[in-house]
Amino acid sequence: MENYGCRGVTKEFFRSYLEGRQQFTSIGDHESKLLVNSFRVPQGSILGPFLFLIYINDIIKCITPDVDIKYKLFADDTAILLSHVNLDILNHAANETMDRIFDWLISNWLTLNEVKTLYLLFLTTNNKNNKEWIPSVKINNSSLTFANHTKYLGMIIDSKLTFKNHIQFLINKLRKWIGIFRKISSLLTTQVKYILYNSMFLSHILYAIELYGSAPDATLNALQVIQNRAVKALFQLPRLYPTYALYKELKIANIKMLYKTRALSLLWTLQNDDSILNLHYEIKEHFAPIPHRYQFRDNKKFNISYKKASYTSSSTMKLLILWNNLPAEVKGQTTYTKFRENLEIFFSSNT
Repeated sequence: MENYGCRGVTKEFFRSYLEGRQQFTSIGDHESKLLVNSFRVPQGSILGPFLFLIYINDIIKCITPDVDIKYKLFADDTAILLSHVNLDILNHAANETMDRIFDWLISNWLTLNEVKTLYLLFLTTNNKNNKEWIPSVKINNSSLTFANHTKYLGMIIDSKLTFKNHIQFLINKLRKWIGIFRKISSLLTTQVKYILYNSMFLSHILYAIELYGSAPDATLNALQVIQNRAVKALFQLPRLYPTYALYKELKIANIKMLYKTRALSLLWTLQNDDSILNLHYEIKEHFAPIPHRYQFRDNKKFNISYKKASYTSSSTMKLLILWNNLPAEVKGQTTYTKFRENLEIFFSSNT
């Protein structure tokens, strides 16, 4: 009997299942009775997202051999990451994976919105000669859309990881607040101004700044200009007011300082909390601290090595270099609160 779907459901069983919506549970050698399966949860229910995650939990069983494949599940937003050094093998594996996904969807009474399903190609420096190569990915004989960027979990990710599209998206969203701040600033107290800035402006900047904040200064400068203008408008300062004095007097962090603080805090957490998405182990495996024969005062430095000079411009390399340049007393803090306090003191005294 031919298997149907990633779970090994036979076509004969699937046909009878569709007719009667019958289902049973099998644990070891024990099987329950066949019962009519009634499913669906109301939209907007509290348990809805949790029950959906349980329902799609075994989609990760749709594994394609010979390639590195990872699933990132967040409610109904699923990202499938495949990698291989050979682009032809990668293209074949992507189509085979989508075939398995389609079988799994049919077996679980789910449908895929093909219009919203996109795929991106991230090329490494080893594949720089294949910039014009475009893979062809299909599901159920329907071609999926190849894109240079897409929005995932509120962040726009582009195929070259420049984050230009996301930064422009932020600029368009935040620019409107300059005029709003200018009109209402005279009606607000200083305390209300800080509350308004943090809730309506800063919250958008902080989201995913650990990633897009590593973009080159030339890309971030346009967003920095928007922040400068918004802060001056909110606190009723002249347009030519010195930027350096602006952030120092108001005790507000600019874009670059926000990135450093948030990214280094994340790196500290990944090193000290082994329960966060397995990233703790990846950090330890790929960027293990430098082993010393003797107990040095600074034993928290990362062992940074690279084969090409271009690697030093990567966002990961920039972050690790930034970490290594921190004083030992900052990196050695044993609690997150103390680390953040010492980190902010260090940056405030060195700017």
